[in-house]
Amino acid sequence: MMMPYHAAPLPERERPVVREAAAELRPADSCFAFSRGDFGFTAYELSGSGRYLLRVDLCGSASALIAFSQYLYDHPERSRAALVVIGGCPLTEETVNGFIELLPDFPLLLPGGVPDKLRDYAVSRAALKGVTLFVAETGAIPPGERKTEKNRKTG
Repeated sequence: MMMPYHAAPLPERERPVVREAAAELRPADSCFAFSRGDFGFTAYELSGSGRYLLRVDLCGSASALIAFSQYLYDHPERSRAALVVIGGCPLTEETVNGFIELLPDFPLLLPGGVPDKLRDYAVSRAALKGVTLFVAETGAIPPGERKTEKNRKTG
């Protein structure tokens, strides 16, 4: 039986403006340096804010996700993780549920293009658990429209 992992709650949850931030994401060295053979992620800095979007690129097992979640909760600067993108393995109800169960204090992003049934499951599961879940829309930001309002005015 798996014991729940209890950690002090994060400071107030913030909902990043994903649409506007998408244009300004750059891979960056971050304060997060979790290393494990069957788990990997890429950190993207949110426009010089010192906060990061963490895109999971490889998640080889449930134990890898558990270890990563414990790493994030134990990290002294965990509030700098603004958003975690669900991925790194085939998306099934089981894997989506793992992210929701293990990272409830971090806003999550479900990639666009997932089947409707899985998207509906993720949305209902996140609502049940009180988890902030964003669902990306495929093609939501056309390539020519990736500038923020501020950038449109200046160039």
